[in-house]
Amino acid sequence: ADCTDPAKPLCNAETNMCVDNAIFFSEYVEGGGSNKALEIYNGSTDDVDLSNYTLSQANNGGSWGTYTLALSGTLTAGDVYVICNSSMVEPAKTEKCDITTSSSLMTFNGDDGLAIFFGSTIVDQIGVELNDPGTNWPVAGTGATSEFTLVRKSSIVQGTTDWTASAGTTEEDSEWVVYPQNTFDYLGTR
Repeated sequence: ADCTDPAKPLCNAETNMCVDNAIFFSEYVEGGGSNKALEIYNGSTDDVDLSNYTLSQANNGGSWGTYTLALSGTLTAGDVYVICNSSMVEPAKTEKCDITTSSSLMTFNGDDGLAIFFGSTIVDQIGVELNDPGTNWPVAGTGATSEFTLVRKSSIVQGTTDWTASAGTTEEDSEWVVYPQNTFDYLGTR
């Protein structure tokens, strides 16, 4: 693969290998009420034009694209981009946000799949599409996508479209560390 392509594939900063998915979810906050946030990490060696990427939600058992959010700006190599619901009830938390939005995508609940798309290709996801409404996904054997904060382990260096493997069944085999609902301590830092 040609790592000189300015958009994709990307040269992973940790492994120096060409990957399509060095942009990935590094944190997921499914807090109470409107306390919702997503953090995206650029694990590549290059700055990335976010206008090539879109967030997509599979809402209430639907397909990808129920709600979408086009990204914009530049995500510097090794940095994070934090997206927050504009109705967060804890205004002090919004200082960690790069953008606050009233987009319906940011009203996700634990049964709504989320994905990062590069054009029409998924590069990372939390949950899946066509899920049974009202059913969240267990994560690490200790939490779930509903009413928890999930932080991607620092050992994870690229996104995946294999949600089952990403979620894992134990704390050891999961890509995520599970924290109580409304944990914002790690937001904005990878």
